[in-house]
Amino acid sequence: MRLLEVSIQNFKSLKSVTLKPGPLSVFIGPNGAGKSNLCEALAFTNDMYRWGLEHAVARYGGYENICFRHTRRSTAPIAFSLAINSSGERFWPAYRRDGHTRRLDSLVTERRIAFRAASQNVRAPFSITEESLSYIAHFSSSPETEVIFSALRRGEKIARLHVSRQFEDVDGQNVNPNDDEFRKMLSERLNPTESFEGSFPFSILDRPWRGAGRPTLGLYQVQPLSGRLPGVPIPNPELDRDGSNLPGVIDMIKSREPQAFQAVLGTLRIIMPTLRDIDVVSTPQRTLGLVFHEEGFRQPWPVEHISDGTLRALGLLTALFSSHADMVIIEEPENSLHPWAIGQFIDACREASKSKQIMLTTHSPVVVDQLKPDEIWVVSKPGAETKVERLIDLDSVAQTGWEDGHFTLSEFLDSGIVPGTVPAL
Repeated sequence: MRLLEVSIQNFKSLKSVTLKPGPLSVFIGPNGAGKSNLCEALAFTNDMYRWGLEHAVARYGGYENICFRHTRRSTAPIAFSLAINSSGERFWPAYRRDGHTRRLDSLVTERRIAFRAASQNVRAPFSITEESLSYIAHFSSSPETEVIFSALRRGEKIARLHVSRQFEDVDGQNVNPNDDEFRKMLSERLNPTESFEGSFPFSILDRPWRGAGRPTLGLYQVQPLSGRLPGVPIPNPELDRDGSNLPGVIDMIKSREPQAFQAVLGTLRIIMPTLRDIDVVSTPQRTLGLVFHEEGFRQPWPVEHISDGTLRALGLLTALFSSHADMVIIEEPENSLHPWAIGQFIDACREASKSKQIMLTTHSPVVVDQLKPDEIWVVSKPGAETKVERLIDLDSVAQTGWEDGHFTLSEFLDSGIVPGTVPAL
């Protein structure tokens, strides 16, 4: 699954931001420019589609704390638009049309949702003002595409509906996309604060492609102290934003994702050459803990004896390689890491980006010098609004001068030639 494009309006300092991230995207800029706001906006979409709009708004402190503060809260909606490309075979191995079966190459999902408060009162309720959802099939045998489902709502009414005639309902009857009764039925099921799929779990969306294009994103700012905490033995553990429950996730990938564990262990061995293995053990409190096996020592080291840098590297690598998220955002990975270890981490990011998208924020020249110019995005805040732009779009010299060896990227950025890369004096 790949995020092709994302647009964000009126979320915190992001009044109007659009970006098309690549396999590896690194966001740089001064403190207070809006890098964390960008990360939280992307994480917000993940929570919104996974748990619901109300849950996401509550988790981020309420509507008043997420809306763009230089606009009257009741006039400008908060809006997100996403275009996500999914493997066709992952959701639907074949597509039936005109009596013929064709293979799907990919399924592009386009989503937009906008919501706003009813008035300027802090206690005023918020609701969805507009939402659209489209599934577009791309075929491996031809450039032809087909919109297999498309709907637009305004408030609690369906304004537009299209369902490919290739689909049938549970009774085997063709669904007529122009059927007013069908549209009325959908409108009756809509909830003011629930997205389409949460509002009407009806048969036409109960298809193999239902759920395609939902962001599966992990946002991390791993702290060594959190990584030392015991984990909880549950069937599908997830790494928390600060790195909590690391033992539970390590236990899961050791048993169910051995390739991911070997990728984690292999990179960590480069950083810590004497490391032989990592085990997960039961604690007296019936939780999970980590122990480290090191060459030359008979007894394993408990997690309390492991350095902050090693433990943070383990948390970062686990976030990169575990299968929980198709998109991984890591804030300031350079903290607690030796400069040489940072280079190994960036190599691991490139390896992980073959199967998922990786996004980083950084202040480190060591990180920047491991990158290519087209992987860098400049985050600046010239006024009240955050701007996010690709470095090579701001100054083409960054690409040619770097390729010719005239400067390192950190030297180029520190020079102040590109506006917004260093704090304004």
